[in-house]
Amino acid sequence: MSARLSASQLNNYLGCEHHTALWLGEAKRPEQMDASTKLIQDKGNEHEARVLAQLEALHGPALRIAGHEATAEARRHQTVAAIRAGAPLIYQAALYSERWVGFADFLVRKARAPDGTWQYAPEDAKLKFSTSPPA
Repeated sequence: MSARLSASQLNNYLGCEHHTALWLGEAKRPEQMDASTKLIQDKGNEHEARVLAQLEALHGPALRIAGHEATAEARRHQTVAAIRAGAPLIYQAALYSERWVGFADFLVRKARAPDGTWQYAPEDAKLKFSTSPPA
């Protein structure tokens, strides 16, 4: 398997093994979504925009990482550059390791480490109270 793993994919597996089988088989999502799914997505985007505005009021303008239109590698490089530059607020940071990938809604600069590098804390804009899949 060459795909990178994420916390979302782990939750998907715990909630529905078939979902993971489809992902591993590279099944494509439907081109169009139903009205209920679209409404939920729109409400989530509105909520995230409100959280972004609140964080920008506290920390200044966010450095925005490219979205799905950019390659994963480009998003990772933008995130690394933003962290090295010490951006106070990073929106949609792409975090990678050898086998894992994750996207933080926000990274908020906290302090400098003793070695001079910036330390960041992730902030999430989700409306959920739990990251656990349904039982």
